[in-house]
Amino acid sequence: MMKYGKKGKRSAPKRHNLWSLSHSFIYYDGWYFEFGVGKTHKAVYNTRAVKSNRCKSRRDKKPAGYSTLSVECLKKCTKNYKGKYGRYRLLTHNCHHFANRISNILCNWKSCPTSGSKPYYFGTTSLWCMMRNAKKGKRASAPSRSVLRPSHRFIYYQGYYFEFGIGPRDLAVYAKTNAGSPRCSPRREGSPAGYSKLSVECIKRCTRSYERRFGKWRLFTHNCHHFTNNLSKVLCNSRRCPGWCQ
Repeated sequence: MMKYGKKGKRSAPKRHNLWSLSHSFIYYDGWYFEFGVGKTHKAVYNTRAVKSNRCKSRRDKKPAGYSTLSVECLKKCTKNYKGKYGRYRLLTHNCHHFANRISNILCNWKSCPTSGSKPYYFGTTSLWCMMRNAKKGKRASAPSRSVLRPSHRFIYYQGYYFEFGIGPRDLAVYAKTNAGSPRCSPRREGSPAGYSKLSVECIKRCTRSYERRFGKWRLFTHNCHHFTNNLSKVLCNSRRCPGWCQ
């Protein structure tokens, strides 16, 4: 008993190679739990593995163990992980350490599997693929347009036109009609540039705060094309309204 157990706990499944050149995660009850993600190396959870659209993730064929814990419990553990164990470190506190600790929680908090237990899996994603295809934790590059084209560009979203460089003060504005109408006929592209779940009120706030964030209009270096490309990044990459949009 002294040899095989400590404080009545069984030994949780774990990955012994903490320096493996792969990205480890825990898959549990339909959710992926990961560490070292994005620019700030966050601990995150999602129904899809990070960069799953570009990097193939592979979980072990057999469950590493069983647990009666709810997935909501694991979400809370993930949110509080850095507060408990500290920041990400490439060699001493990486995704493999995270997966082992989550495995320990899943295994030991409810030690005996029951009929209501849910399986969880270890999995890996090619680290080289993630490093090659990912920047700052964002998804695929947002649609953009040429910044030197001799035309006035706008973003049309949920019935509103969002524009920059309008009027004597070259303002960033939004309205239900284009700034050039009715004298100049606006033309939007036939196919959507992308899709977003952000509210139109969020984009209005971003437009109002745009100059404070990015600076004043400049004919060649910060014009309407730069504005629309920046708004496209917000619409494409942000799941929540950015903090600078007030």
